[in-house]
Amino acid sequence: NRDRVESSSIEDWLPTITASEEDPAQLLDCTNVAIPPDELTLDTVSVVSFDATTPTEVDAIGLAGATDIAYESVDHLYLAASPSWGNGFDCLGCIGTRTIPGVQGGSTYLFDFKVEGTRATHVASGEVEGSITDRWAMDEAGGVLRVAVAPTSETGNFNSVATFEREGQDLVEVGRLDGLGRNEDIKSVRWFDGLAILVTFRQVDPLYAIDLTDQDAPRLLGELK
Repeated sequence: NRDRVESSSIEDWLPTITASEEDPAQLLDCTNVAIPPDELTLDTVSVVSFDATTPTEVDAIGLAGATDIAYESVDHLYLAASPSWGNGFDCLGCIGTRTIPGVQGGSTYLFDFKVEGTRATHVASGEVEGSITDRWAMDEAGGVLRVAVAPTSETGNFNSVATFEREGQDLVEVGRLDGLGRNEDIKSVRWFDGLAILVTFRQVDPLYAIDLTDQDAPRLLGELK
């Protein structure tokens, strides 16, 4: 695998774009690919923006790593690399396999892009202990990112809600509520400005109401089973 990587060319890693019947062209330059400090599954993810009236004129930025979740607020795009990815790509051109045991290992890496018109700029990165199941488990309100996370080897066997703010180029965790739905899976999340409703499942459907008016101290308002 290392020999395959070392002998690869940049064309093996950067995506291409085709307009009408033209030959494929390289979508973006190496200088427009962000290199995350954390170890991610081998891949290149591109954020591509364009005006619908001129679809062949694109703005593109890349991320050197695999992410499987994307959530967009009014002016920010968040990518998440969940630990539910298996052992990653075992060769160039192969498809990454996902393994989802009862408790997954690791943290979820988060990448924040500022969106202005057709331009996306990588502005911050962070990580959260736990696994994010899908884009519905992420939300932004008042510049604060809120995420619902499932258990991994970095947490106990419970679900959590965590809040993040940007500090320079870092997404920093500022608040967290643990102990939701022990030994249960997150089934759905609904976000409001100062409230989150979380449903988990094992044999009955617990429902949790979480107060998010103080982003630094999420608080359980009540639960129903």
